[in-house]
Amino acid sequence: MRSRGFSQNCPSQCHSNYCLKLNFLPIFHRMKTNGFLNDQQAPSMDGVPSATIAGSTPKEKLRNISNKAMIFHWHIDMVTKYMTNMLEDSDNDTQILLGLLSDSRDRLKKLSGRVEVLLQILDPNTPTTTSTKPQDVLCDDYEKKLYGWAVLNGHKEFLAMVLQEVAGFKDNTV
Repeated sequence: MRSRGFSQNCPSQCHSNYCLKLNFLPIFHRMKTNGFLNDQQAPSMDGVPSATIAGSTPKEKLRNISNKAMIFHWHIDMVTKYMTNMLEDSDNDTQILLGLLSDSRDRLKKLSGRVEVLLQILDPNTPTTTSTKPQDVLCDDYEKKLYGWAVLNGHKEFLAMVLQEVAGFKDNTV
């Protein structure tokens, strides 16, 4: 069995797949169930998209939501790739994690597509905006772990802001 550990950055200095799981999987579990604990902050990293939604009109905000959804889709795809390479594929916890990441990625793509359709209905002359995919620049497993944490935290904040914007759209149309 191949070990895919932390290398020299492992806080407990044990370089095994077991160490990686003990340190990495609880982060995702905490994020999924409770968000971050009070004494833990998600790292701030270059290249991770911001969760804020820009625009002064509903149409501009919808365009920004669509773009950010695709950007987060690509970043979560990158996190999935990193986790597939770092964790043991045959482990049940790993399969659950990869399934959740895949589900999030697919839902973001659908969100982006649905918002694009809505924008085309509202204004058929609206051009489709494209964003650039993130580049794979992280080199060690510890950086990839932090990147995954930052992306998922940003994703959580982005979805909360989308819900606020949708509620605002509904309030303005009633």
